[in-house]
Amino acid sequence: MESVGRLGSERKGGKGKRMSLLEEVLNEANVQTAIAAVMANRGAPGIDGIRTEDLPGIFATHGKEIGEAIRNRTYEPAPVRRREIPKPSGGVRKLGIPTARDRVIQQAIAQAMSPRADILFSESSYGFRPNRSAQMAIVKCLELLNDGYEWAVDIDLAKFFDNVPHDRLMSKVHLVANDGTVESLIRKFLKAGCVTESGLEPTEVGTPQGGPLSPLLSNIYLDELDKELEARGLRFCRYADDVVILVKSHMAARRVMKSVVSFIERRMKLKVNAEKTKVVPPNGLTYLGYSFYRGGADGKWRARVSDEKFASLKSKVRLLTKRSDPTPTKETCKRVSRLLAGWINYFLLADMKGRMEELWRWVKGRIRAIIYKKWKKPKRREEALLKCWEIRKRIEGLKGWRIPDWGMRRDARGIANQGNHYAKIAKSPTFAQFVSDSLLELGGLTNPLKYYLKRRNSAC
Repeated sequence: MESVGRLGSERKGGKGKRMSLLEEVLNEANVQTAIAAVMANRGAPGIDGIRTEDLPGIFATHGKEIGEAIRNRTYEPAPVRRREIPKPSGGVRKLGIPTARDRVIQQAIAQAMSPRADILFSESSYGFRPNRSAQMAIVKCLELLNDGYEWAVDIDLAKFFDNVPHDRLMSKVHLVANDGTVESLIRKFLKAGCVTESGLEPTEVGTPQGGPLSPLLSNIYLDELDKELEARGLRFCRYADDVVILVKSHMAARRVMKSVVSFIERRMKLKVNAEKTKVVPPNGLTYLGYSFYRGGADGKWRARVSDEKFASLKSKVRLLTKRSDPTPTKETCKRVSRLLAGWINYFLLADMKGRMEELWRWVKGRIRAIIYKKWKKPKRREEALLKCWEIRKRIEGLKGWRIPDWGMRRDARGIANQGNHYAKIAKSPTFAQFVSDSLLELGGLTNPLKYYLKRRNSAC
C-alpha cells in the first residue's frame, strides 16, 4: 500500500539544484502537510460528498494514480459547489467549495508556490502571507495617520474574486511558477466551473473564494497594484482586496482616487465600486473592522471597533443564547466564551474598555435569563437559588456578609414566585446576588473585560 499522501515524487534534483515546482508540489512530505491542513480546516464536502476525514484513505489508495495524472496533465478537477453567504453590508459573497481531494492538491500547490511568490510581494501587503496579519496592517495605518497622512482613499473592488480575468492572472502566475504542468493545472482549477441550483455553470472569469489557492492567486494578481502605488511614492495598506491609500491633503486624495481607479479599471480590468470608493478623514474610515479616532493625552490617532462589527458580535451572541435552545448552560457558556475570546484577540489593538464593560453586562444578563428559565418551577427555582448562594459564599469567602441567610431565603422565595419574566428577573440586582459574576465565570463564561485587559497587558 502506498504511504499516506504519496503522489509519486521524492526527488530533490542534482546536488545543489532546487526542485522544480512540480516536484515540490508532488513531494510526499508536502502532500502530507497539505492533507493535514485540509483536515484541520475541515469544511463542507464538495459535489462528490467526500468528507475531509476520508482523505488519508483516499491518498493511501490512489495517491500514486493522482500524482501520475497530474504529471501527465490528465488530471481533471471537479466543479466547485457554489454557496452564497450574506454580507453584513448587503448582497452575497459567492463561495466555491472544491472537493476534498481538489482542496488537497490546491493546498499542495499553494504551499510550494507561496515562498516563491512571497519574496516578490510588497511590504505594504498584509493578507494571507506568512508572519503577517490584519493587526499589522492596522498598526501601519496608525503609524501613517500619526505621521500626518490624514486623508484616506478607501478603494472598494467590486466582487474582486468573481471578476479576475484568467488570461491576465495566468500571465502573472507564470512569472512566479515558470512550470508548464503546474500552470496548466491551475488554469484547470480556474475553468472547472461551478454547480448551482440551476446546474453546471462555466467559470470564464474569477477565482472562487473557498479554495486554498484563491488567497495566493489574489495576492499575485493584486501585486501589480501594489507595485504601481509604490512607483508613485504613495503610502498604503492592502489586505487581500481591501486597499486604503493615505495622503496628506484632501485635494491630493481626490487626485489619487481618480487616477488609481482609472488604473484599476483600464489596466487591471477590474471593477471598482463607485459608491463605496471614497475619500474620507480618519474618523470616517473603517478598515478591516476597525475605525479610528483622535484621543488620549498625546492627541494621537487610535483604533477602536467599528459599530458594525460590535453589532455583528452581539447578533452572534444572540444566536448562541436563545432561551428556547435546549443546549446545556455550561456548553452555551463555552461556546460564547470561544466566540468572545476569538473576537477580542482580533480586535486587541482597539481601545474598547467601555464596550467590554457594556458587553459583559449584556452577556451575563442573557445567560442568567437562560438559567432562570431552565429552573422552570417555583420550588426548584428557590432551591437552586439557595444552592447558588451557598456556592458563592464558599468561593468568595462571604463569612461577614451583611445579609443573613434568612434574608437570602426570603429573597430566593420572592424571586422564585415572580413568574416567567425571564429578562426582567435576570437583570435584577437581587438575582445577581445569587447567580453572581464569580459563579458565572466558575461555570465557564469568560468575562470579556477581564480577558481584554489581561491580553492587552500581556501584549504590552
